[in-house]
Amino acid sequence: MSEPTGRHAEFKDDDDSEKSSPWIDHSKPNQWHLDKTFSISHLISTLAIVIGLFSWGSKMDNRVSIAEVEQRHLTKDAEKGGEVIKDNFRQMQAALLRIETKLDTKADRK
Repeated sequence: MSEPTGRHAEFKDDDDSEKSSPWIDHSKPNQWHLDKTFSISHLISTLAIVIGLFSWGSKMDNRVSIAEVEQRHLTKDAEKGGEVIKDNFRQMQAALLRIETKLDTKADRK
């Protein structure tokens, strides 16, 4: 039989290639199992991902806290601004009322 070429070159029917696979248990045909060894690089990369997630989460928590404080300050400033506008409006009404009263008294004199 000729050697496979191209895409299918990796899928040989040789018994030697199956025996070298760590995922196939040859005592039980057609059964899969996981390799029980653990790679230190896998542990390091997993720890790096976990540390990165915690770092990102704490930074996000800080940003949300800052945004909440700023929102409270803006709300207080808006309330104060509203009170100032209402006070200015009352003062303008009082001034217009005085002007109207003066005009009425001058008009009544003529």
